[in-house]
Amino acid sequence: MELLERKCHHASDMKRVLVSATITEGVERLSHFALRRNIVRIGETQDTFSVPTTLKQHYVMVPVKHRLSVLLSFLRSQLDAGANKIIVFVSTADSTEFLYLLASRLQSPFHRRSYEGKVVTRSRGASMSTKKMVEAATAT
Repeated sequence: MELLERKCHHASDMKRVLVSATITEGVERLSHFALRRNIVRIGETQDTFSVPTTLKQHYVMVPVKHRLSVLLSFLRSQLDAGANKIIVFVSTADSTEFLYLLASRLQSPFHRRSYEGKVVTRSRGASMSTKKMVEAATAT
């Protein structure tokens, strides 16, 4: 922050914004460090929330190498059973992007068709974007 202030010609005009879905102790400490004055919290309420009665939570513990196939199989079974809304929580933005790109590349929810074994290979250490991996894996 101090380096940014030194580089900015009008440090007094600089605005700092901290956005968080949850205010944990760590985020609270960071806000006191990063934000100095005129702190405004938007959307912070003490409202209580109730879980919709139709919401069901499912989980299964599987080895990492089987997570994607188990997830897709589970989603398929739920769609076949008539589910019209499904929420999947993942831990990173990259995972979210990967699942979105994968699902958007598949035809009409999990349309059944046979896939010729398309294998994506790359040399060790070579990086490939999530989008390119999904496109290569789902290319027909």
